[in-house]
Amino acid sequence: MNRNEQGILLAPDRALGISEKALWLAGQGSGSWFELMGTEDEKIVQIKRYSPTGFLEFDSRFELQGNLNFTPKEPYAFDYPSHFKHCTLVQHGQKFKFVNCTV
Repeated sequence: MNRNEQGILLAPDRALGISEKALWLAGQGSGSWFELMGTEDEKIVQIKRYSPTGFLEFDSRFELQGNLNFTPKEPYAFDYPSHFKHCTLVQHGQKFKFVNCTV
């Protein structure tokens, strides 16, 4: 796996089955592909996480915490911490915490 000068894992080639909409979240030790899908409810999103090789690690519904307005159709990025219990997204400089509805 390729890394930059700071040791951050660079995005690998997108494995078969990982959507073009999925975003790479790099880290020191590893990284993951995250895919977000909006739902009819503005506070609920579907998030999938894939390993660098394309293994589906989870596919769950997440609920936005707080009274913020997140718009899935506008640009966003995944940020740390993002894992099975909750995912952090950044949009227009604001952080959003989504908590897994199945936990």
